[in-house]
Amino acid sequence: MKYELIYHSVANENNTSQDIKDILKEAREFNLSKNITGCLLAYNNEFLQILEGEKVEVLSLYKNIVKDKRHIGPIILHQGEIQERVFPTWTMAYHEITDSELTQVKDVMNISEFEGFLTTMQKPTLAKKLFVSISKSMIQLVQ
Repeated sequence: MKYELIYHSVANENNTSQDIKDILKEAREFNLSKNITGCLLAYNNEFLQILEGEKVEVLSLYKNIVKDKRHIGPIILHQGEIQERVFPTWTMAYHEITDSELTQVKDVMNISEFEGFLTTMQKPTLAKKLFVSISKSMIQLVQ
């Protein structure tokens, strides 16, 4: 049985774009060696990350993440067993969400269309539901 952990944190104000590149390089190499997958989202100086893998490996990684000075206040939003990974091929996907992207999403579909689209997604795990919830909140901010 696989395990997932979702956490939120605030980026250190002194972070540079090189710091983000370093985080991603380190994460991708480490995650590949430990068979961990996941996704890191950044928006408005905040991080949201989902980690998936063997429980021992995921929890060990999170202990290291908590010590990382490139962000502050990590808080676990969810953790638990999963039957299958949501991001099986991503050692660490990354996307920085911009205000213009949120505006483009708003222009393309309204909230009810977005909700309808999201309910058709496969693998409705808590991780995906959390991403859906946060995505909807972000979109509502620009309406």
